[in-house]
Amino acid sequence: MVYVRTTMTNVEIHGRDLPTGTDRVVTKVPEYPRARISPDGSTIAMNPTYFGDAERTINLVSWSTGETKTLCDSCGLITDWSPDGKRIIYRFGKRSEVFELDPVSGHKSLIASDPKRSLASAVLSPDGSWMAIQYALSEGVRPLYIAPVKDGIARPVSEWFPILQDKPGNHERPWWSPDGRTLYYLSDTAGKLNIWARRLNDLDKKPAGEPFLVFAPPGGRYRVFAHPFFGPALGPKSLLFAMTETVSNIYYAE
Repeated sequence: MVYVRTTMTNVEIHGRDLPTGTDRVVTKVPEYPRARISPDGSTIAMNPTYFGDAERTINLVSWSTGETKTLCDSCGLITDWSPDGKRIIYRFGKRSEVFELDPVSGHKSLIASDPKRSLASAVLSPDGSWMAIQYALSEGVRPLYIAPVKDGIARPVSEWFPILQDKPGNHERPWWSPDGRTLYYLSDTAGKLNIWARRLNDLDKKPAGEPFLVFAPPGGRYRVFAHPFFGPALGPKSLLFAMTETVSNIYYAE
């Protein structure tokens, strides 16, 4: 697992081996990065920062050595790796479109777009045949859609179908279960951001049943944020994610 940790002087990308609990600093950066680990765990794709023009840079970081090299300085914000680890998925542009980047050759190509609306949070299903996308219908209305994928490219928008269009609230940060039969996501449909999920039909990925709540932060002390470096992880029987804890201390001095 890869996660971001802040210190008094910089921001660290940590790597943790889940079976052993071994934790170490992989690399350090001056600002909040966006990091995604490859399916085989050997490489981290990283935006050094997700602010402004700098989010266009994509670096590759070695898990074992921490060695960092720039792969692309004119790309965009990373959203995912392809399941086979041969492509990095990212979004770019004022009207965001989705591209793929070959980490070996550096070749990039457009794989999903809409002539009028922005796309975000694009993630491929485990078999690479479907793509979950946050689709900006209008300001403040961003439901989730699924696009069929053929030869690595999303089919035309006319073939996309909604997973969450008729449900109130903002729905974002989709991610797939390992078997591709459940789509997890963040939603504020209950008044604050919680983790929800929806079962999908195995063959056509259409919704099967109603959305269900997976996790709600306890009380008012903990919150889930959909910030750009939010990146959940799924194990065989576990879900790992970050929360913000709000704590205030009162001091007395004479």
